[in-house]
Amino acid sequence: MSTARLGDPELEKLIHEISTFGSKLGKAEANYERLVYEMKHQVHLAFINLKDTKMTLREKEAIANTQPEVMDFVKKIAEVKEEYISLRHKIKAREVWCDMYRSINSKNKREMKFYQDLS
Repeated sequence: MSTARLGDPELEKLIHEISTFGSKLGKAEANYERLVYEMKHQVHLAFINLKDTKMTLREKEAIANTQPEVMDFVKKIAEVKEEYISLRHKIKAREVWCDMYRSINSKNKREMKFYQDLS
């Protein structure tokens, strides 16, 4: 993919970073979804292992949800979710900078047109 030439290296850099962070965001989101499904799988396996145990459904769910294998996924999911949210904020910050650039550039063009019309 070629980079668009916009005349301002800083703007081009911001747009490139949005693209890069967008790619990382997609990977982080996919990783998050994978971990959630793997955790659910572990919970279901733990629940199945309790099928012959005499206890209420709530007790079985509580035990299944607190297995060490499941708790490991909770930590991993939290880390990936943190990365996901961080990337979203980085992308949004760069989008705001691009919007500001566009707004300032538009204002400058209007001023130039105004002065040309006065001449």
